[in-house]
Amino acid sequence: QTIADWIECHIRAFEYYGGVPFRVVPDNLKSAVLKHGRDKITTNLVYADLAEHYNFAIAPARPHEPQDKALVEVSVQIVQRGVLASLRNHRFFSIHELNAEMGRRVEAINNRISHKFPISRLERFPRVEAAALRPLPVLPYEVCSWQYKVRVDEFYLIPWDGNHYSVPFLYAHQLVDIRASKQTVEVLYQRQLLASHERSHEVGTIFKLDAHLPANP
Repeated sequence: QTIADWIECHIRAFEYYGGVPFRVVPDNLKSAVLKHGRDKITTNLVYADLAEHYNFAIAPARPHEPQDKALVEVSVQIVQRGVLASLRNHRFFSIHELNAEMGRRVEAINNRISHKFPISRLERFPRVEAAALRPLPVLPYEVCSWQYKVRVDEFYLIPWDGNHYSVPFLYAHQLVDIRASKQTVEVLYQRQLLASHERSHEVGTIFKLDAHLPANP
């Protein structure tokens, strides 16, 4: 599971629920948590960026403490039995066909009632969980490529994908992070945005903004 897969799962889940929870309790996979110590939790920077965009707290479960997410473990077991196990002898010819069938079976699980739970999950959701969700942001998070701790050269340029992009001259020789989407290349210093450039998909070009130049070069 790559970080892009992990992030995309969150985006789609929030859209499916129509809102964002106050906190998310993930496992300690590397796409979410880099280090879980007694005194400090270090999260993956991309995951932290997603949490900032959607305004939720990351509260990882303690290592080897499944009771921290007991309800999730039960839900996973229900889906494994009701969806994955029931499809083990089926053959599909596209991911879209598989997803459609899985969606139908998940909907059947959510509509299920029992003596213990006479109201289905689908009926309970708008009454209980939906009311506790925060609204979605105007724009969804865009999955980006990252490169960390890139040294700005003496000409206040950083390399990315065969081109060079400028940052303010005061940050020459500093270590910065690069976040690139399909349209933009952004440079961050200690999580603060330094520069934003329109991304070029050609190679061998230097993009230097006048605002980044010293007054007397």
